[in-house]
Amino acid sequence: MRKEQIVASSQLFFPEFLNQGSSGPAVRLLQLLLIMGGYNSVAIIPDGDYGEETAKGVRLFQDAVGFNGADVDGNFGPATRKAFVEWHRINVNAIPADAFEGETMAVIP
Repeated sequence: MRKEQIVASSQLFFPEFLNQGSSGPAVRLLQLLLIMGGYNSVAIIPDGDYGEETAKGVRLFQDAVGFNGADVDGNFGPATRKAFVEWHRINVNAIPADAFEGETMAVIP
């Protein structure tokens, strides 16, 4: 895996894929959305670091919306993003890259 800096202003705020090891403002917003959505029966701290607790929160969401087996992986990838947008009506795809200060570091599988 490698870390890739997401900086181009034409890109979306949320990279295509966020998972453990990713960090930055997109991760912090994801953590806050998970907490607000009630997927924090684990101890998610909105610190911008995608660690095990954030992955557990994402798995709770994936399970709640009907993902099964290997699809409940704790990664905020395309399928989870699509489900999140449909389920919560919060279009994370519409957030421009320059919406928040700082840069998101995405771990590329």
